[in-house]
Amino acid sequence: MNYAVKSHVMNKDISHKINACIVFVDIRGFTQWSEHTQVFEHSPKFIQSFYSLLDSHFGSSHWQIKTLGDGAVLVLELDQNQTTDFQDLLSGILSEINKINIEFETECKSFAKLQGQKTNLTLGWGITRGTVNKIESVSTNKPDYLGPDLNKAARLCDIARPFGIVIDRDDFQDKPLIDGYEFFQQERHLKSLSSVVSVWVTKEIAETFHPREELRETPEVHVAGICFKGDKSEPRILISRRKETRKLYPRLYEGCGGQLRLSERFEDGVKRH
Repeated sequence: MNYAVKSHVMNKDISHKINACIVFVDIRGFTQWSEHTQVFEHSPKFIQSFYSLLDSHFGSSHWQIKTLGDGAVLVLELDQNQTTDFQDLLSGILSEINKINIEFETECKSFAKLQGQKTNLTLGWGITRGTVNKIESVSTNKPDYLGPDLNKAARLCDIARPFGIVIDRDDFQDKPLIDGYEFFQQERHLKSLSSVVSVWVTKEIAETFHPREELRETPEVHVAGICFKGDKSEPRILISRRKETRKLYPRLYEGCGGQLRLSERFEDGVKRH
């Protein structure tokens, strides 16, 4: 009896809270791409090369890497007794991400040439930091992590579309400065989170159209216009019908219009929409 209890205790996982920096990454377009006949057989090898890229840049620098299908979560434990320069930390992360993006593009081109199949894949990244539960498994000797900040990092990665980087602006308040990237401020609604999240996003994300349910401009200024064509006897007016999946005013008709971006002129906002 005593031995059984002792054995159970020895094999019990140990959990405690730590501070960490969290990076989520996901291959954009992988699911649809991998369904092609020429790709399916070789996709595991392609994914393995992607994992190797992550490991070569983050695996030897105290990061824990957990692979998740066509993505991964990277966790860096932060020393609570040591002051961390978070902007310097972020610059180092972005530098490695830039290298991975370049090497990943090369991998895609090589695969496309070898297999004769277009491989127009890109990477989406989400970066945040916070308190997580670290679970140390006695049986596997590998830690696992749980907590809302991991979920938040996954949501940030999810809105990094069509590709690019999304950074929690509350955690990294100074504008990121790194060659090859330009960051913009946004206020975004994230799935499963009730509050709006302030983020830094790269240019390709900032320039992508997002419905009002996903993006909040600050200040929120709207424009509206009427597009018409033809003479007096037969004028034609352009209107659109909102999708039934929209949370705001589904299936109703509207003219052109939307939210102005920061410092955007009314005329430019109307033309863009």
